[in-house]
Amino acid sequence: MAAVSLDWLEIGKVALSSAFASALLTEGLKVWHDHNKEKASTAKAATYSALRLAVLFEEFSINCADAIYDTKRYLTSDGHTGTRHSKLPTLHPFPDDVDWRALDVSLSAKALAIRNEFLMEQQGIDFWYDEDADEIPAACLERLGLCGYHAWEMAFELRAHYKIPPFNVEHVGWDFEAFLKGHHATAIKMRAAMKGA
Repeated sequence: MAAVSLDWLEIGKVALSSAFASALLTEGLKVWHDHNKEKASTAKAATYSALRLAVLFEEFSINCADAIYDTKRYLTSDGHTGTRHSKLPTLHPFPDDVDWRALDVSLSAKALAIRNEFLMEQQGIDFWYDEDADEIPAACLERLGLCGYHAWEMAFELRAHYKIPPFNVEHVGWDFEAFLKGHHATAIKMRAAMKGA
């Protein structure tokens, strides 16, 4: 029988490299697990933030649709019914818990810019205070359609991007989405006609 010679140096190298490989694999799996956990947490934060913003924009849209209805009643009744609106509804402050860094950058940019767009539209209404105050309800009506539907589209885009179920207008009993869309289209046509004049 041949004697087996043990090379302790070789055994030590194998044992050390196995321990190193095991430690490296363990640390690699931990990093991978932590990365996936953080990625899932960020995705959850983005979805929740998108939902919070969508609900805020939908509320603004509903308030615009209601103001359009009131303003049209005011204009068609020579002020006997309805309300003489001169301001866009309030777009409430963005919730503090919205994680803007977790959201898609292009959606964040659109959502953050919308407040300034609405400010510009309100200034368009305010212009009539000095020019012809009787034109304020009509100017407001136009901008309610523009801003209301724009906010609705923003809410829809946020929900769609993060696969959040859409707002179901069928449960409301009034298709204010179609109502806003029609007024938005009318306002766009009016602006196009004014540019062409």
